[in-house]
Amino acid sequence: MIEIALVERLESLLVSKFKNTKMYITEVIIDGFKSYSSRTVVSGFDPHFNAITGLNGSGKSNILDAICFVLGITNLSQVKSSVIQYMRKFIN
Repeated sequence: MIEIALVERLESLLVSKFKNTKMYITEVIIDGFKSYSSRTVVSGFDPHFNAITGLNGSGKSNILDAICFVLGITNLSQVKSSVIQYMRKFIN
């Protein structure tokens, strides 16, 4: 298939061009997702470390759920446990 060959070629070019480039989130816009019924913009993310704080029931975990939804991650418990394991490297 020509389409598949073009896509594979494009992917290899992008991988070689951005080989040492890391992606990070700069802004999250949530509209009509879980507790965010109206449009909410969360910006100001740091490329290295971020923390979301707030009162109980304020929707902190829904921000992570929205990011995971967009990325196609369905097993959130696996994501949360891998984050905890990653953080333990720096605590111990």
